[in-house]
Amino acid sequence: YVQTLLLGRALLESILIMDGKCIVSGIEKRTLDFYQADSKDLEGIVSQLNQTAGAECT
Repeated sequence: YVQTLLLGRALLESILIMDGKCIVSGIEKRTLDFYQADSKDLEGIVSQLNQTAGAECT
């Protein structure tokens, strides 16, 4: 469940740069602390960002 919350947060706060060719997102340590999460809970987020139509890099 925590992974899903973090994924939603990463998607919601992501931005497109370089004329929409690159998508960027970040999760702060305080967010990880809030959800009592660790780096293992971040697995798969980059893969999901890579699925963004038009994005060529993350």
